[in-house]
Amino acid sequence: MAVKKLDNGRIVFSNASHLYVTPYSAEDTLGTDTYDIRAIVADSISIEQDDNNVNTKDWEFGNTPLFENITLGNFQFSATCIDFQNDILTTMFGCTKDGDVIMFPSQYEDLYVAVRITFKDSTKDIVIPKLKLNSKAVIGTLKTGSAEGTLAGTAYATGVAASGSATAAYETPLFIPLASAVPSTSPSNSAWQIQSAGGAVISSLSTTEWAAVKFAAISYAPIS
Repeated sequence: MAVKKLDNGRIVFSNASHLYVTPYSAEDTLGTDTYDIRAIVADSISIEQDDNNVNTKDWEFGNTPLFENITLGNFQFSATCIDFQNDILTTMFGCTKDGDVIMFPSQYEDLYVAVRITFKDSTKDIVIPKLKLNSKAVIGTLKTGSAEGTLAGTAYATGVAASGSATAAYETPLFIPLASAVPSTSPSNSAWQIQSAGGAVISSLSTTEWAAVKFAAISYAPIS
């Protein structure tokens, strides 16, 4: 039996450089505005998978289960931001701006965003194509610290497919494009795009937007 030594080509996620957030304008429609959120507290960005749910039926005559069903845990995202400017409050906390007044909501409304984390070595990203937000604000420690907003939510499985495909190839809550993260030209038919559940491409990048790294469609070269 051959032994494959996993030494060269290691992939290590460290030294995040940007947190891009693109709000959905509707449940299945990715918006066109992307926010590069800069005021993120150190070491607060987290993507953690819930424990798997295991349902078993024990065997009367031994220790091996007769039946075992495993449901994968959801991915939970969180990041702490100290910036309470208008765009962050309205798009990620569901606040309403009326003139010069920002009003927090009195009841929950569904808010979805796409999240992209980039790294300083620029060879890889982490992308959550659809995150249902469950954010909260903590206004405290105002003498020695500052108010904080926790951007948090659950990743939803979303169709990700080649741009030339008629239907979604993969339903995934999170993906890692390992090829060149920022091509200088618009994506070709081998690029990846977010699709709705029905297979329609939610949005696409123009050449200008792609070159400017406008995160409107989350299109990447496929993992090789």
